[in-house]
Amino acid sequence: MPVALAQPAPARAAAPPAPATAPVDFPDFDALAAHLKERGAAKALTMLRQLRLVEYESGRIVYETHDRLVKDYRKRLREELSRATDRVWILEETAAGGEMSQAEAEAAAEAALKAHPMIQAALAAFPDSKLTIGRPPAPEIETVDEPAVAEGDPAVSDDNPDVVYDDDFHFGDWEPDD
Repeated sequence: MPVALAQPAPARAAAPPAPATAPVDFPDFDALAAHLKERGAAKALTMLRQLRLVEYESGRIVYETHDRLVKDYRKRLREELSRATDRVWILEETAAGGEMSQAEAEAAAEAALKAHPMIQAALAAFPDSKLTIGRPPAPEIETVDEPAVAEGDPAVSDDNPDVVYDDDFHFGDWEPDD
């Protein structure tokens, strides 16, 4: 009786490597700023607030230089953006043509608001008031002082403050009244 020999299993092709995750795309300047805010990249956000944007593409920013930018602004911003976005950024400087920076726009809006006749009248009517621009400060959370437990007071459950343990009640072995 002939014996059937087992055929070797066909060699499997190695599985292709899993595709690397695609880098996050920032289709516009606002998407970049939102990502930086989400990541908590305060330094990069602060630097972007000073930038006078000329042109933006994902991974490339052209901006107008001006005297309010810190020394080595381009190098420092590139490092901060790379750290916060995990990609390399191309930053190009130009002498003119940029939009007003976010910091400049906010300062102009504040000045225009303070100069508005209605604001001037309100400040004159309420001389002790202050004008705050932007989001008001968060209200302080009121803390409620817990009353001290006096001697003889029943103990209160840590899990449920509505449950009071008192020696007059014996829930484990109580008997119904007749």
